[in-house]
Amino acid sequence: MIPLLKVAPPVYRWRIRFKIYRWYEVLREVDQKRRDAQPGSDFQEEIASIKNLERELAEVSVPLSYMEEFYNLRLHVAFVLKLLNEHEQSFSNDGESGSGDSGSGDSDSDDSGLRIAA
Repeated sequence: MIPLLKVAPPVYRWRIRFKIYRWYEVLREVDQKRRDAQPGSDFQEEIASIKNLERELAEVSVPLSYMEEFYNLRLHVAFVLKLLNEHEQSFSNDGESGSGDSGSGDSDSDDSGLRIAA
């Protein structure tokens, strides 16, 4: 019986952390899809998945001793959602604005689209 009592605290910590890390796995998959995506990719499914994750996290209760990890997870969820929304907006704006080249010929453009004075 005594050995069982020694094992209980580590098992409890593992269970709580596993719950948090399980959500990080979903977050990592979505972020990986975003990083590997081709220009113009649609992320509506991933955005819906992240919003669903946010709703799920809003209803979860974790012990106070694990709130730091839990709030870090919520911050990371918000961060990835922001990146996805920015990606969606940048491609929708690129399609509407055209090339944006003034054709003046007095500057060069690097791969990032920034204009460099010659």
